[in-house]
Amino acid sequence: MAIVSTTEDDFDVLEAVMAVHRIVIDLHSMSHLIEDEEQKNFVQIVEVLTDRDFQVLLVTEHDDLFPEWRQRKDIGFLKLESEDNSGFLQNDALFQPDVFWITESPLIQNRLTERKQLFAYGSEQTEGIHGVHYQYFRDLLELFHPSQHTSILLGEKILEIKRKSPKQPLIVAVGGPDQCGHAYFMGPLVEELEKSEFLIEGLDLTEIMGTEFQSSQYWRSQQAKRWIMDQLLLPFSEGQRVFIEDPPVWIVPYETSPFPLFWTPEMILLVWGTTLFLPEIQDLSDWNILLELSPRVATARLFGIDERENFNPEFVQKYESADGKLYQNYLEKFEVQEVIDQRIRFDNFHAFRMTE
Repeated sequence: MAIVSTTEDDFDVLEAVMAVHRIVIDLHSMSHLIEDEEQKNFVQIVEVLTDRDFQVLLVTEHDDLFPEWRQRKDIGFLKLESEDNSGFLQNDALFQPDVFWITESPLIQNRLTERKQLFAYGSEQTEGIHGVHYQYFRDLLELFHPSQHTSILLGEKILEIKRKSPKQPLIVAVGGPDQCGHAYFMGPLVEELEKSEFLIEGLDLTEIMGTEFQSSQYWRSQQAKRWIMDQLLLPFSEGQRVFIEDPPVWIVPYETSPFPLFWTPEMILLVWGTTLFLPEIQDLSDWNILLELSPRVATARLFGIDERENFNPEFVQKYESADGKLYQNYLEKFEVQEVIDQRIRFDNFHAFRMTE
């Protein structure tokens, strides 16, 4: 088994890897990674993994290795208990489904194979082990890429629905808080869907709908609502072809869709925005995705703050009493959680994941 792509067998690997939150790197069996010529690349790779929300545990006998990481919460060190690593075989916590080993130790590889648990190795391939083989250590960044894998798995779900009725229109709605970063989610998803046999179109309503327009029933205006619904979404959902050569002047600044616009029922239409799950759109959408953020991250994105920084908690309180409260009221008023088919944990652009 090699580093995953998107073949049928690889989907099982992707799903298994998506359950991983801790990565154990057995440096004792991979000493070349801490040699001078390799160490810089190794450090960069570990930093990428932590940026993607993985907890990294390093197995080593060196107490002075990577001193700059010793106080990190997302990087830990496992002291080598015996020369052959056999001591780790007794620690059941290191062999849970959310732990992924990168090791060349035959003892640990056999233990993982017995448990039918995936691991990675770079040596010559061995028959009968349950491992993912890599040629270069940096190739593992392709394996540990939650956002990309989420887009692949989510794209396959959408395509599965479309393939059941390829001539019928399919509307996929994606909602999330104001300024949550819809584009960071939509870009990889569209890219994945475009690999299929279907044409993909998008409708960006982030400037047309939102909690700030609650006095106009969450639309920028009733004029906007009528045009979007009557000229675009309703006809398409009924299986009609939609052709708009010149959009109305008022909508041009709001980047809804490139014009001229031509939609056919054979396409997949992705629609995204903030207050997207209003009754009129709930009635038309076939599959609903909700991007979910913690109050802290939602605050940071709304105010343009780096969410990794320790900013003043008063900003979060301000968000929860204003924009956040309005958004929560919208979710509750229209019972949004009841119509959602897939929720996405979206606190990290580099590591968004599907939630149960």
